[in-house]
Amino acid sequence: MEVPLSPLEFMRRARTLYGSREAVVDGQNRWTYDAFFERCDRWSSVLRRMGIRKGDRVAYISPNTHAQLESFYAVPQIGAVLVPINYRLADEEFASQSATRGEDLASIPCDGQVAFVRAVRVLYASPVSRSGC
Repeated sequence: MEVPLSPLEFMRRARTLYGSREAVVDGQNRWTYDAFFERCDRWSSVLRRMGIRKGDRVAYISPNTHAQLESFYAVPQIGAVLVPINYRLADEEFASQSATRGEDLASIPCDGQVAFVRAVRVLYASPVSRSGC
């Protein structure tokens, strides 16, 4: 039987078949499939507690790091829509795009453990979280 391999189905399959194998390397950081997808699960859980629901849009501003990769699993896992934003945009470009998109949450990764330092209304009255790596 053939089953479409969506990112979420890949996550389920990789956990089952390759859980203890190394999956993600980002600089000095290394995670197995189990450990990496556990991080995604925790991120999904935090998003739910913040009020993000199915169909909500979550903007994510990040360079190509494990934190960005986590968002590609954590956000759709709860039925929300990921809106990756180019972190190289100038302030004016970001403000212009943000005003027209209407995300329900903007997330900006920073150094440290996953923690929500503050939720504030910025630019278009959406909460902004600072989550760590």
